[in-house]
Amino acid sequence: STAHDTSVVLLDAHDTFAALLDDIDAGVPRALIARRFHDAFVEAIVTVAQLVDGLYGIRHVALSGGVFMNRILTELCFDKLNGFNVYINERVPTNDGGISLGQAWYILKGVDTDVCCGTGKSNRDKK
Repeated sequence: STAHDTSVVLLDAHDTFAALLDDIDAGVPRALIARRFHDAFVEAIVTVAQLVDGLYGIRHVALSGGVFMNRILTELCFDKLNGFNVYINERVPTNDGGISLGQAWYILKGVDTDVCCGTGKSNRDKK
């Protein structure tokens, strides 16, 4: 099936890790190995963004999560996602601190698990 059929994209990182291990065995300098790994990761992000754009016309990309605490990765993504609207966390931490804030907001709003299960009701709707 295609990404359009399932809305699921699977990326096979086997070749990336095989190349990384080959570089280690060949004595390639660590800095170069790290750069190649970052470049491959960025290429995967850009590829998915282009796929989503092509399938759905969505040109907005949110770079969030602990991996984007890595300044090099974030800057490379910004550079390579030219033409996309790229968003990053500015007032909320990109890592677990942001997750905690989201969880606190969820509880403060009185949202209950029924919302994510399809009933559309929150604790505030219950009387």
